[in-house]
Amino acid sequence: MKHNVLLLILGAACCLYAGGCAREAELYYDSSEYAVEITGYEINFADEIDFVECCVVFDADKLKDYSGWKIVAIKIFNPDPNTPISYTPLVYEARPGITNPDALVSKNTRSTEITSLNWKTISFETPVLIEESTDYWAGYSITPEPGQFPLAVGSEPSYGNSYISSSSLGAFLEVTQNWVLRIVVEK
Repeated sequence: MKHNVLLLILGAACCLYAGGCAREAELYYDSSEYAVEITGYEINFADEIDFVECCVVFDADKLKDYSGWKIVAIKIFNPDPNTPISYTPLVYEARPGITNPDALVSKNTRSTEITSLNWKTISFETPVLIEESTDYWAGYSITPEPGQFPLAVGSEPSYGNSYISSSSLGAFLEVTQNWVLRIVVEK
């Protein structure tokens, strides 16, 4: 019994000495949680599309309490009721308020398949350190197929920070949809 108490005290002391125990938070804008609140967004195939990127801007104000933490994972929902989709998570850095990000700072080298109507947490191969006064565009890249609805859209009104890009667009465009995704940050 004394040994267990001593280990508990030593563990607590190590956490305090190291600047606190590891903590984690899940950040998001949308309020969608369940499949009935989320729909799929079909991609227009008027042009040949090699890839589509879907990002939510997590602005510096939302992240101010997490400066010095790391973005370690992303939670993605596959809204297509019929098809598993392969998603490649990514994060861009940006100066606050701009409409195209500055630099890609993390992108997994392999995609992860998510079965239909399911959430999946995918760890970043390269976690991203959150810096003050920096926006982070978190999202994913997919290779769409005709007839798929691979982009998860929430049911609430637009919160003004959802963007889409593709091989045919060449830049990000703001959309009035609310992309459903979350980031996981860790201290």
